[in-house]
This record gives sequence, C-alpha cells and structure tokens, in this order.
Amino acid sequence: RENVWCMFMRDKHQYTYQPCMWFEFFPDRYSYGVGIFGTDPTVMNLYREHMKQNQKRYKAAILKAEKFGALPDIFPYKKPKPGYDEIDKSLRPYYNTKFLYFCKHSFEIENLYSDKIYYELSEAIKAFAPLYKLLLEVHENSIEKGDFNE
Repeated sequence: RENVWCMFMRDKHQYTYQPCMWFEFFPDRYSYGVGIFGTDPTVMNLYREHMKQNQKRYKAAILKAEKFGALPDIFPYKKPKPGYDEIDKSLRPYYNTKFLYFCKHSFEIENLYSDKIYYELSEAIKAFAPLYKLLLEVHENSIEKGDFNE
C-alpha cells in the first residue's frame, strides 16, 4: 500500500455519516483535514438546514480553515438546492455541495521525522475545530431527532 491514514472519529459502526479529522501520508507527501464523507442526500439536507441557521458561525469556521491554508474539496450540484438564495454568497459553494471537506497538503516530508509535525498538527486541530464542531452538531442533532441510526 502506498499510503497510510488515520481518521479521528467516533465509532463508524455505531454512528453513520459523522464528521472526522484525519492525517494521511504517502512516500512523498502528507495531508490532513476535516470534513464529512460517505454522505447521502438526507445528511446533506440536514447540513444545509444547519448552515442556513448558523451562517455567521459557518463563515467564521470556513475562514479559519482557509486562513490556515486548507483548501476546500466541494462537489457541487448542477442546480442550486432549495434555500440557496437565502445563503450568504460566500457560503453558497459550501451549501450547494454533495459532500464537504477541507484538506491541507504538504510535500515537506522531512517534517514527519521531527517534532515539526506535532506543532503543525496541533495548529491544524485548532484551525479545524470550529468547522468540526458545527458538523458534529448536525450529526448529534440528527441522532436526537432520529434521522440517523445510532
């Protein structure tokens, strides 16, 4: 296998469609990020509703991840989803997506062999925490309402 990764999340067999943070490395690079994977339309509808109600918090969380240097990976729908016009223009790409995560890549592989990686990942966790908390709220609210299986 050419890459190794570690995901930081709750038990994936007990909780479906939850957010996570991860770290992955290859022979020539490494990356890390935050997001939600393996989603379905129900999950993303809940996420969009949450974003609609918490636009300022999402804007701040996304900005913090971007300022850290993480890039969004978004997969937009061709047609805007319902409620698109109610969303701040800067958030629309994140609203009209099939799934969402932010990732930072580095080719400074030598960092893996020094204490630099610990400091870098510590700063990444701080930068990603606001977005992770928002995504976790979507997940936890959905479990309480019975939208997801526990």
